[in-house]
Amino acid sequence: MKTLCKYKKHHILHSYLLKLPKPLGQAFGKSDFYTPAQVRVCLGQAKLSASYDYYAYAIFCEQVDFDVYMQSQD
Repeated sequence: MKTLCKYKKHHILHSYLLKLPKPLGQAFGKSDFYTPAQVRVCLGQAKLSASYDYYAYAIFCEQVDFDVYMQSQD
């Protein structure tokens, strides 16, 4: 079971890395970082799993925005 969860997580993270940059760039212009709201929009539009969405925010948002997002989830 642990291996299956590890595989699922890896698959989802890989999907974020492959499928989010293009819609983020198209919708909001090319940028080094995006806001959590922008990432959330593109996660939905790309129909990507939200199971590990905090990784998408960590990858595509600035550190301060990610920290605020994580604090709001507590």
